[in-house]
Amino acid sequence: MDNNPPEIAAHTGDQIVNTYPAGDPEHADWYIYEYENHRKVLVEVDLETGKMHFLRQL
Repeated sequence: MDNNPPEIAAHTGDQIVNTYPAGDPEHADWYIYEYENHRKVLVEVDLETGKMHFLRQL
């Protein structure tokens, strides 16, 4: 994944402040996104298309 995460989450308007790999060796394409309101979500990034798929809120 590149170092250019989306600036604004469309559904909430919260700004993303940190993005990092989830650390699961079986799912290297999973990332955690942290928002400025301290909300964290787990997303899967399709390595071929670069599209993100929401998996769950943490």
